Amino acid sequence: MSQYRKHIPFILHFIAAAYLVSPFIVDFDAISISQSGKIPYYILYPAKTTFANSDSIELLLTENSNFRTVEGVDPGISLKQSEAVYGEATLAYNTQNESREQVKFANRPAEKLLFQPIAPNQDFAGIYPSQSGEYNEKVSRICYNSLSFSAIGFSKDCGERNDRLK
Repeated sequence: MSQYRKHIPFILHFIAAAYLVSPFIVDFDAISISQSGKIPYYILYPAKTTFANSDSIELLLTENSNFRTVEGVDPGISLKQSEAVYGEATLAYNTQNESREQVKFANRPAEKLLFQPIAPNQDFAGIYPSQSGEYNEKVSRICYNSLSFSAIGFSKDCGERNDRLK
């Protein structure tokens, strides 16, 4: 994150964006950055706290396909396409992490990236065996060719968060 931190003030100034503070998801509130009526990304921070001007940005999340990783993976890309870039994917969720489903890749691009799959009309994108504990991994793919990402997050401690999925 430190290599990008120096660019954040420039990015925020450059887009001359409006922002709105709001509850976002369980455990996180967000500042939604809006440019020309579209949201390029959200700045997430712990729920029920305030985000001060002196705070560091530790988690950015985008659902906007105009933003992508260096390798070209963006929200909306299929799992099959992303596996061609990052290697075999494993879908997993942890009940201690609000059962948020995540995708981990064999050749993870960076410990700081987090991928969330889209599961239209379903609770999860993966098919899981009976829940046997807090951590659950998928056994087989579902909608393999159409499974895509709803969001890509960039976090100061995503590596630690991904390790806690195990």
